[in-house]
Amino acid sequence: MYTNSMKPNEAIGQAKAIVAAMKMGYLTYDEAKAKCLPLFDIANKRISEIAKKYNKPAYKISFSSFAR
Repeated sequence: MYTNSMKPNEAIGQAKAIVAAMKMGYLTYDEAKAKCLPLFDIANKRISEIAKKYNKPAYKISFSSFAR
């Protein structure tokens, strides 16, 4: 399901689907968080690369901010 070749926008799309399932009651908060963390690692890695390229601070994605 989660591969290293997955693009960051695909990872964020899957994370959005997981959060939507959590909000509908199909998953608990902890289950959704556990499923999203590997996806956020993929996106955060790319965020760090872009931030380093432009000499800016990297604003990482966290589950608590994403699930709002």
